[in-house]
Amino acid sequence: MDTETDVIQQILDSADEHMDADNYDKALETLQYALRRPEFDIRVYQKAAFVLRMLGRQEAAELFEGVVADPEDPNPCFQLGYQLVQEGLFGSALGPLSRCVRLAPDAAAANYEFAYALMKEFYNEEALHFFARAYEQEQAMSITFYMAQLLLFLGHKEEAASFASKLEEQVRESGEGQAQLDYLRGMFQRASSFPPHNLRDWHFVQYGGLLLRLFEEDHPGEPNESNGRYTFVNFGYDQTAAVLGALQAVVQQTPVFQKYEFAAPAGETSAPLAHALSGMFEIPVLSLEEGLAANKRGIVITAFSDELDPIAADVWDRKDILLFSFAFSWTRESNILPEAIGYLAQGARLPWQARYEAGENGEPVLVEADNRSAGAIAQSILDRLSHIDREWLTELRRYYAGRQFQLVAGNRIEVPRKKFFVHSALGGGRFT
Repeated sequence: MDTETDVIQQILDSADEHMDADNYDKALETLQYALRRPEFDIRVYQKAAFVLRMLGRQEAAELFEGVVADPEDPNPCFQLGYQLVQEGLFGSALGPLSRCVRLAPDAAAANYEFAYALMKEFYNEEALHFFARAYEQEQAMSITFYMAQLLLFLGHKEEAASFASKLEEQVRESGEGQAQLDYLRGMFQRASSFPPHNLRDWHFVQYGGLLLRLFEEDHPGEPNESNGRYTFVNFGYDQTAAVLGALQAVVQQTPVFQKYEFAAPAGETSAPLAHALSGMFEIPVLSLEEGLAANKRGIVITAFSDELDPIAADVWDRKDILLFSFAFSWTRESNILPEAIGYLAQGARLPWQARYEAGENGEPVLVEADNRSAGAIAQSILDRLSHIDREWLTELRRYYAGRQFQLVAGNRIEVPRKKFFVHSALGGGRFT
């Protein structure tokens, strides 16, 4: 048995164990790892179809059954891969789309979808190859855009500029795609003015916003496959204070930002953050509803991506609002991007949330949520402000002061606000 087959067999065996325990959700999650593998194994599709039937997901099961019925037909593979991409399951889409492009190497749509999934999984060089194959068949505007962006990500500036020029021609001729072109122009301008190297640099190039803290700044010298990001993390009070102190320093000392008049939390988890910022900026805390109705400039605070989604429609087009998220998921696309982000993390728990921590022998120990008031918890944050590394804070303030004329923030907030895309010039090791 070769190594690849052995890995697939282990995944199938693990899925069987979950099925024997009637845990079909976990079985499906396990099978998704097999769908990421480069080799096609029909048993994975057979088992996934069965599991989906048991979960009552008949339409999804039919997509897998289509592949099983005729594994030499590229169309069922494409339909399955396309649907997985639409659901944001980019890794799981790699298997069926890889199979599809082997069976139909000249199909523009198949090459495009496979390239798109590869890009979302940070396989930028491979994605560029398949976008190029798609471009040979069809010079669609979206392909031109991604060719320019990936070439920029990979440091091929002249080729990137060439595709950017082609996109300009396409927009001029069609009268469509101006938003894509403006987004790309902004990236090129920022990359030209401030050549990117680390995650903060690339976040600025892609979005023009603030990324206040990186993994390496918490853990100097410690290896990190996620390039400045966290996977799953329990944040501490010192980290919380560092992010809020950084936000205050940049906002108050960079003229592009407005003078804010209130702080409003998006939910219970972010309430201590709002109370802490209230003390730091000397502004009142308002409920989100009160703040948005006040017709004043304010800071709306979310703890993590899950608090942002429910309020996105309320702040989508508010230029008088600075949208700040303490942490933000880098493995999940979002229709709205905060102008200021503390950390990028796949999953995050703040110090006052219930969490699991490692016990003396490495076993998980549940730590209950802090039941103090938001104001009392905020005081614990404020007490840590004196712990902030002043040299780091000065450098961060200098960093954004030098970029202030290209920051997409303050009076230059774009409305509707930008989306967040999981693709990036820098790869990242997800927690699996």
